[in-house]
Amino acid sequence: MKKVIVLIATVVALMLLLDYVHAQECDPDRDIRECYPALRSGGRPDSICCMKLIEHRVCLCEYINIHHFNRPLNYQYLRPLSKKCNVIGMPVPFPYCPDQ
Repeated sequence: MKKVIVLIATVVALMLLLDYVHAQECDPDRDIRECYPALRSGGRPDSICCMKLIEHRVCLCEYINIHHFNRPLNYQYLRPLSKKCNVIGMPVPFPYCPDQ
């Protein structure tokens, strides 16, 4: 019986670890798709975009450094986009990006 409990605990721990690793992957196609209209034009973000920026704040520096996307998206608009979210009442504290 103890072996079964240990096995179940191990499986649960591995599942939690895999979820954590997956959560740490930054994928703008998945994470901030709602911001694409503003990233194309530098326009005003909507509240859903701002919520996604807040949720994936740890990835923002990585997104700025993306150069391999073959899309008309300008990731340099992310910093101004975060300031525009502040204006609509959804503050996005932009992280310090050492490469920027």
